[in-house]
Amino acid sequence: MDIGTLIVLFFVAAFFDAVTVMVIRQGNQQSSPVIFRALVAIWRGSLDQPTGEAVTLRYPTFSYTYQGRTYCARSVQSVSKRHARRMAEAGTCTIYLNPNHPATFITRKTVGLITLTELALAIAALGATLWIAASAWG
Repeated sequence: MDIGTLIVLFFVAAFFDAVTVMVIRQGNQQSSPVIFRALVAIWRGSLDQPTGEAVTLRYPTFSYTYQGRTYCARSVQSVSKRHARRMAEAGTCTIYLNPNHPATFITRKTVGLITLTELALAIAALGATLWIAASAWG
């Protein structure tokens, strides 16, 4: 195997690693810390945003009170149609707000399938690059 192929594989692995680190660190910025406060909020509807494709992003809107002040805001996370329907049926939902910016909140603290896929691809690309490099040099 020539060095050009190894360089290309290295940059592919580095790209996936960089993307994964950015996704993981996205929730750790100063304006959006990883630590959120849980509150029960009242469902007020959802803002549906068509993407131009077959997918529509749904941003749930809730009203809630935090430290004596009432907020009515939409989530910074989109949810599936099924999840939005379940929240509407329940009428309330636990939200996780940013204590530094109480109008900013999310509706779930789980890692999504896309994030897990990116992480798996990053690890696989890095492993493949190291395996090919080890095979080529020795």
